[in-house]
Amino acid sequence: MGRLGRFLAVLLITAGIFLLTNNQFASAGNPDWAITRYNVVADLSDDGVAEVELTLDFDFGDNPGHGPFIVLPVRQRVEDPKKWLELGVDLVSVTSPTGADTTILQRDENNTRVIRVGDEDLTFTGVQTYVIKYQLTGLVAQKNKVSGLDEFNWNAIGPAWQVPISNIDVTVNGPVPVTKAACFTGENYTKDCKFNQDGKTVHYKVKALAGETPMQVVAGFPPGTFVGVTQRFSKRMTLEDMFELNPATGIATGATLLGGALLIRRKNKRHAQDDAYLNLPPGMIPVAGQKAVIGKWQGPKPVVVQFTPPRGVRPGEIGTLLDAKVDNVDITASIIDLAVRGYIHIEPNATGKAHTFYPTAKPLGNLTQYERRLYDKLFYNYGPVSTDDMDDGNYTSLSSETRELLDRRVVEVGWFKTSPKNERFKFYAVATALIITGAIATFHGVAFGWGIFGLALIVLGLGLAFSVRKYGSRTALGSAVLAQTKGFEQYLLTAEADQIRFEEGIDVFSRYLPYAIIFGVTDRWVKIFKQLEQANIYYADLSWYGSQSFHNFRSAYFVNSMTGMTDSISAAIRSSESSSSGGGSGFSGGGGFGGGGGGGW
Repeated sequence: MGRLGRFLAVLLITAGIFLLTNNQFASAGNPDWAITRYNVVADLSDDGVAEVELTLDFDFGDNPGHGPFIVLPVRQRVEDPKKWLELGVDLVSVTSPTGADTTILQRDENNTRVIRVGDEDLTFTGVQTYVIKYQLTGLVAQKNKVSGLDEFNWNAIGPAWQVPISNIDVTVNGPVPVTKAACFTGENYTKDCKFNQDGKTVHYKVKALAGETPMQVVAGFPPGTFVGVTQRFSKRMTLEDMFELNPATGIATGATLLGGALLIRRKNKRHAQDDAYLNLPPGMIPVAGQKAVIGKWQGPKPVVVQFTPPRGVRPGEIGTLLDAKVDNVDITASIIDLAVRGYIHIEPNATGKAHTFYPTAKPLGNLTQYERRLYDKLFYNYGPVSTDDMDDGNYTSLSSETRELLDRRVVEVGWFKTSPKNERFKFYAVATALIITGAIATFHGVAFGWGIFGLALIVLGLGLAFSVRKYGSRTALGSAVLAQTKGFEQYLLTAEADQIRFEEGIDVFSRYLPYAIIFGVTDRWVKIFKQLEQANIYYADLSWYGSQSFHNFRSAYFVNSMTGMTDSISAAIRSSESSSSGGGSGFSGGGGFGGGGGGGW
């Protein structure tokens, strides 16, 4: 991070005189190691205890190793930022049918229980089999508010396994017949995996998973199966709970903050300025073989009106490019764009305030990854869905997964060097580290006269946290596309009815409507085409919306209907997000409870 990074490093190292850190005994091991069989049996009792037997074949190959280690969470974050989920982990036994050493060393660190198997003085090669038995509690949620079932929602393989795993077989045996089951894998738990449901038992199978790839299994039972079982939560301290700044502390730490504040200001300027092609007018992209001079643009950027959006760029992508983040309006415009392009048909109700979406028969092969995920999540029940339905917790992942993929998309097309979200997160992490370190330094430092230094770190961390909200600098290509976008926005903002450019074979009204939604000029765009209709110049094709033609629409009705639809979709997304707080249904994927990881040493 340059001078800012060096300055922060000095502060953190200085603060570290108050702290003693412990060395972790788990390491990544040898990159050629692998688990060639991972067999798990979880027997659930009606008191919510899972008796787990994990049998794994650990292949050390020709590279000697002491044994495996597993990491199991004992405390887990949930969507309520003020709560921790407390999980019980009790090791029962470790054996090895192949004769490997099974010396056990357990240790709690970073909200996990680390179980190391093996002896520092003994190593083994080839395939060694280990049988690890332990008990888990806290994984059963009674009468989930989305599914209505008692859910056993478990990350049977957590996202922190450091070795590839193959031949995965997970068995869950319940106290009563299973009502519903599901299985997910992948980075965001979005890929379905195979399972076989038979009475009280569900078998889940995955052929292979790369390192750091998790697996979630879900088994739903009739409500009341686990009588008296409740998940135990503890209070999770947040910044507002822990710290309160006042004028006195601000004055006291001003001198310490000055250097950090100046460096943060410099970093803000750097991240607020995008790269640009300095030898080309704004909006121009160098052709093949043309030399590009890339640097920071100085001064205001002129806007040249563009009569079309940037070539091949979708509305949701434009919305993300504009402010370096994915908003609800970007998702809303993407849904309407899918309708305009024939993948969805939209029917308004009589008032135009509520809408129902119908999947069409158009093949989905040309959709981008985020569009396909949005479509699949919208129609996860393979049938019509209304805006009223979308406040269901099952639609939580529609927003979160689309946001994630759209954030990736703007990096994949070269508009940002790194994910804007991740860029902000990186600095939030630094800010959090400063705040936490400052709190600890204050606590320990008051006895040595160093309390003021800890307070300075806290204030500096808070300042950094507030300053990074707009981080996410564009590449030169991103700046060029942004300039084209601004030019197209100017066109939609200023064009009159007699200035509209029509394109052969394209319904300009519908085609550009999702972009008008992104720019916040829906009302104006509709009224312009109403004028064209009244003058018998142009009639829009609204076959994607309702059962009437635009010719029979009143302009005010359609404006209200479009506004109502965008508002209702955004409200439904917000409602779905809030309804997931405290735990959505495991049957929507997205990860369960427990998990952790492991590897060899």
